Amino acid sequence: MSPSEEALKLELAAFPVMNLDAAIAASAKKFICDTHLEGLSRRLRNIGVDTEFADKTWTEKRILEQTMRDRIFLTSPARWAIVRKQLPRGCCFSISNNAKAIRQLEYVVRMFNIAITRDSVLSRCSSCNGDVFIHATRHEVMLLVKLSPTSEVASTPQSAQPARSTRCTENTRDNPIPTAGPDFATCFKNVVEARETIDFLTGKVTLNGISVDVGSLQEFKMSRVKDYYICSSCGKVYWPGTHFGRTWHFLIANKLVQA
Repeated sequence: MSPSEEALKLELAAFPVMNLDAAIAASAKKFICDTHLEGLSRRLRNIGVDTEFADKTWTEKRILEQTMRDRIFLTSPARWAIVRKQLPRGCCFSISNNAKAIRQLEYVVRMFNIAITRDSVLSRCSSCNGDVFIHATRHEVMLLVKLSPTSEVASTPQSAQPARSTRCTENTRDNPIPTAGPDFATCFKNVVEARETIDFLTGKVTLNGISVDVGSLQEFKMSRVKDYYICSSCGKVYWPGTHFGRTWHFLIANKLVQA
């Protein structure tokens, strides 16, 4: 454990827990992570906590407005000493900017007594904090892939695909996609269907004109997955791959999840 992590651990042990009565659901807390806490913002979203990321475009006024709406601003010790007096009482906390994201996450979870359950894990988009997802079948995603010049499936010559596809098909038989932990489909609580919300002529979400991000999809992955979930806010595509399994096992290993 690094000196900064050790300091964070000692700080956590000394800091009073904000909620002593009972653990609260991950969905009951709302945070804003300062510029240097992007990794923490993603981790919090992964466990189902409504977390905005204050990049360099955020102004002090915007932060104030959000804390007035019951969001808690997480920032560095140096900035905390300045802005805590400008924000509502109890809405600004400091997080070490040298500690690893897992230690920062542990700090927040322990301090606010947040209960991480199967129902909360991966219920929000880790990229944009969205919580409404579009369910799409493999056929529907393939239609979107054909519209995208950036997709690896669309851009890879057919002559270059068979060997790769054959190799991965063999791997699929021997090493199926991990499904340990909660069922992948149950992670997404607010779900709409692709046929009702996506324009298959343009590859965009009809409500906001966001393009579905199929650029990272590969043919061998698509041959293994039947169902996909697309963030309706940013277009990021999710499927039950290794990231899902790693996230779940990560939470268990660090004793952060409750059955």
